[in-house]
Amino acid sequence: MQSRSTGLKILFLHLAFALVLLSPPIQSQGREVLQRESKGASGDTTYNQTDGKGRKQGFWMKRYPNGQVAYRAQFRDDRPVGRTLRYNEKGILIADLYHTPAGQKTKAKIYDDAGKLIATGNYVNQRKDSVWTLLSNGRVVAREGYAQGEREGAWEYYSDEGQLAARERWRKGRLEGRQEKYYNSGALSSFWTAHDGLEDGPAATLYTSGRPKLTGQFAKGKREGVWLQHSVDGKSVDTLEYRRGELIRGTIQPNADSALNAMYKNAGKLREPTDPGESPRSGYPYR
Repeated sequence: MQSRSTGLKILFLHLAFALVLLSPPIQSQGREVLQRESKGASGDTTYNQTDGKGRKQGFWMKRYPNGQVAYRAQFRDDRPVGRTLRYNEKGILIADLYHTPAGQKTKAKIYDDAGKLIATGNYVNQRKDSVWTLLSNGRVVAREGYAQGEREGAWEYYSDEGQLAARERWRKGRLEGRQEKYYNSGALSSFWTAHDGLEDGPAATLYTSGRPKLTGQFAKGKREGVWLQHSVDGKSVDTLEYRRGELIRGTIQPNADSALNAMYKNAGKLREPTDPGESPRSGYPYR
């Protein structure tokens, strides 16, 4: 789907992102090692407090065993409000979250362990929502659409030169509609059509000139019917015929459909190690 370098960078960002947001609280042999702290009788600010119902209230802060602050957050009735900051064990900021007063929407900025921005986006009810942007060294490498934790809308991937490399379309967590891959020049390289996550509808690969190379149809995940194989100059056409995915007439030319095969086999494969929809609270740094 994407170039190898772009795909690897996006996968690395997802892995780093997961380590920041999707990991459980820091633990050692099953015990929480972040130290709970409070100040009270001296008149200093009191923090890490719960009410009679056991709900977090007010300012909370936890530390790593080495003394570095792990996070700072404000709570109201066990919900985060205002700004939450999370740090790594070296004291470098790795997550900056702003929660709306109702605590339902969160604007997030995620950083790697060197403090470089790698992702921005929103949570709604602690699930990814709207467009998330992934970055590498300040350059946008992907934009991903979500609706309440599910993939939704366009997912776009960019080459090292900043050109659009591929576009996926999603609906309720499944591929839906036209899926596209592009040459470095920006010209369309190939496309196929998805319905309910399966290849279903028109598909084609194209030469850099824009002329068709291979055209045909999918039906319920398999090639079906007549496919046309075009020469680079457009002067000759070979006819192929498929039945339920099996070639029953004609001979396909070497590499004629390699780009198309790679495109639909790799679509949607760069998933995060943990689905943000599986554990609504796992994406937050103060748990």
